[in-house]
Amino acid sequence: MSNELSISANTMVSLNFTITLENGQVVDGNLERDQVCVVMGDGYLLSGFESCFRGLKGGDEAIFSIAV
Repeated sequence: MSNELSISANTMVSLNFTITLENGQVVDGNLERDQVCVVMGDGYLLSGFESCFRGLKGGDEAIFSIAV
């Protein structure tokens, strides 16, 4: 059983990401660069994107689909 905290408001998160369009075209990402560090709820990320991270824990991997 893990005692890791789940991601919630005011949690600092370091992440690697790739943003891909429906046609498979990669439009942004940092897999070959340093991780991005953000604080959940600080307004840096769009709220719809940020909400996808809530409840995840360190080391989790996930795929999100976000309508624009």
